[in-house]
Amino acid sequence: IYSRCVRQLSVALAYGSPDTLSHKVRDFIDQKADLCKPSSVHICDGSSEEADMLADVLIQNGTFKKLTKYENCYLARTDPRDVARVESKTLICTPEQSEAIPTPGPGIEGTLGKWQHPDVMKQQLHERFDGCMEGRTMYVMPFSMGPVGSPLSKIGIQLTDSPYTVASMRVMTRMGSEVAHALGNQDFIKCLHSVGYPLSGGRRDVPWPCNPDKTVITHFPQDN
Repeated sequence: IYSRCVRQLSVALAYGSPDTLSHKVRDFIDQKADLCKPSSVHICDGSSEEADMLADVLIQNGTFKKLTKYENCYLARTDPRDVARVESKTLICTPEQSEAIPTPGPGIEGTLGKWQHPDVMKQQLHERFDGCMEGRTMYVMPFSMGPVGSPLSKIGIQLTDSPYTVASMRVMTRMGSEVAHALGNQDFIKCLHSVGYPLSGGRRDVPWPCNPDKTVITHFPQDN
């Protein structure tokens, strides 16, 4: 089923096996690949070999510089305009504003969070993500926040076109095939991320691709 979806989208499988993923995960990949239009798909397994391969890719791209004093140590120089999260660009999307943040008085802009209606934000996200991964690889990361298999842990699937994000998630979470196996065919947290720098029309890549003017971080509590 997954292979048929990939052929329809003309997306090559660059790494990994779709057999490790449930139908629900495959459907999620298919839907977002159709929107983001990546050149290929990489299904992360979380192995050391994969980590070494991604580090080599990041070195070749100019994102990483290997430091020789310590083993497995790299320097990454980011774009100062690009940050993982700021309050002004983080929105909690619920049907009612009062479900997400304190309601400010008339004419006052609250400082304890931002809100947007889910329907409005999903339309805005669709416009941002449309074609955003052209010329890039979409990485599929099964990850667990907490020990794999713990009843307190949360499992998610993150899709991204950033190998740096994959390398970081491997440090911050339990990530890879073990998580996909533990997930089975259950529901999961759906995460979508892009650097917002498609390589279409002959555009050249840069060491730290980003799009600060269109950066937004959104949460949809009722979807999870």
